[in-house]
Amino acid sequence: MRFSSIGSAILQAGEGARRFPWTLAAGVVATGTAITAIAGPERAWHLRLLAVAVIGLSTLTAVTTAAERAGASAGRRHLFETGIASALGALFAASARWPNAQSALRFAQLLLAAHLLVAVLPYAPRGALRGFWQFNRFLFVRFLLATFYASVLWIGLAIALVAVHKLLGVSVPNDTYGDLWAVLAFLFHPWFLLSGIPRDYHYLDELDDYPIGIKIFTQFVLIPLVTVYLAILLLYLGRIIITQTWPSGWIGYLVSSVSVIGVLALLLVHPIRDRADSQWVNAYGRWFFVALLAPLVMLLMAVGKRVGQYGVTEPRYFLLVLGLWGLGVALSYAFTGSRNIKVIPMTLAGLTLLTAFGPWGAYQVSRRSQLHRLDRIVTAAGMGRVGAITRPGRELSMEDREEIGAIINYLYSRHGAGVLAQALGVPRDTVLRLAAASDGRVASVPERVMNRLGVEYVRPGERVNGETFGFNLAQPAPVQVSGFDRLQTLSLWPRASIPFAPDSITLVADSTLSSVAVTRGRDTVATLDILGALRARGFPEGATGAHFHTVSDPLVVDGAARGLSIRLVVASLNGNRQGERVRVSSLTGYLLVRGQ
Repeated sequence: MRFSSIGSAILQAGEGARRFPWTLAAGVVATGTAITAIAGPERAWHLRLLAVAVIGLSTLTAVTTAAERAGASAGRRHLFETGIASALGALFAASARWPNAQSALRFAQLLLAAHLLVAVLPYAPRGALRGFWQFNRFLFVRFLLATFYASVLWIGLAIALVAVHKLLGVSVPNDTYGDLWAVLAFLFHPWFLLSGIPRDYHYLDELDDYPIGIKIFTQFVLIPLVTVYLAILLLYLGRIIITQTWPSGWIGYLVSSVSVIGVLALLLVHPIRDRADSQWVNAYGRWFFVALLAPLVMLLMAVGKRVGQYGVTEPRYFLLVLGLWGLGVALSYAFTGSRNIKVIPMTLAGLTLLTAFGPWGAYQVSRRSQLHRLDRIVTAAGMGRVGAITRPGRELSMEDREEIGAIINYLYSRHGAGVLAQALGVPRDTVLRLAAASDGRVASVPERVMNRLGVEYVRPGERVNGETFGFNLAQPAPVQVSGFDRLQTLSLWPRASIPFAPDSITLVADSTLSSVAVTRGRDTVATLDILGALRARGFPEGATGAHFHTVSDPLVVDGAARGLSIRLVVASLNGNRQGERVRVSSLTGYLLVRGQ
């Protein structure tokens, strides 16, 4: 029996291999690297090489399809592909100098640019918008199919391996499942995708096919969602104007989501803009960008305020650049009514690549900004200048200590020991020794650096959340019950109400647990001053940062009224102080009562 579908699949796979040999070579490298990393031990270069190979999958595909559409000869096409492969090798070598946190950001940025290039590079110099849309439609559908097939194959084969192990007693190493995933993800998936990429670009330019499913999904799902989100953003903008408050920090996520979903909807409905039954698409295409202008301005205001307070970091840089780019795109489409959908991915791809490297890029701008902040703070504190930082000439405020610690942590984690050493004015080996002394935990490096400078370290968020304090008994201690009739264990927290059986006595804690009211029925018969007893024991005065103690004697708070004697024996307590405001967050202990 002849299986034509299998024969067709083999022919397609062979055609894909002949069209995209360099891309599949990148897939082989990615697969081999992933399998090697799974086998262990994992090396730092494994993830870097895997990231470069995945970037290569997209960039080499983009170059090949662009060369095909331009009618380049086979020799010139291979020359382009060789150049990209060489650039990927240089990228891998350069990435060895990037700290881990910076590597993740850079590779994510380059991967986004590479995916955008696949969509736009073949049609960047010229080409009909219809062909551009159809090319990306086929590309996207093929990607979804490849993902679905690869997922089903992995699940099915994994279940088969489990069955072989359980039913036939054949040993299957755990690494086999990871190896199978690597082959399907980095070799089968791209090969299946590449085999379905259309190569008749003239046919795509003339194709006038529009799936009805896309129209229904866009018209009845995406566009209503965008409308709801935009309404929420505009209402929030009105609230900001009325209350005169700054936008919330997470406004960037909502504005970004609205922009992405709205633009996606616009791209999906582009082919039907000129149809008589779809004139609403033109109105949507213009008024969406008009409505987006105010949220984008709000986003830029929020980011600008954060930059003014804490300087530039890579996330703020990206938000600021994307906000400005979005504002430019919105103004262009809103006032010109342009229908050139290529502009959006083309300019975004260019912007992504432009900001990845160079003195104007995210990493260099952020480094200079944070060094400038550090120089300003240490100069005011009499600690010299960046490049020769010394011990302070005065006591530093908690705010200054927190900022210095945050900057040191940023420089070390994002730019490495060398940049931090230059800022401090010490040899790089000094910072490396501090890092090694902290067992490689990045979070403890700024604390050790600041201790070396004679400055007490403030953990991130500690100044905002306040100084914490508390105590616990060293060991369970006997409770003196002589003179009392009843005893009950208790656990209290702010605004708690604890009944004391069998009477109608109840303990009611206030909003800060600084005092506890003892009630009988509806009447308050006594008040236990928790805060006063704490201060008599030296809490929380004198606390800086985390301030916890192990004590040998419990905290005892007495109260009496209307024939009742009340004693609260506190065995453990946790609290928080922010300026003059003290808040007890919880306590445990015993309640003793005498009288009727």
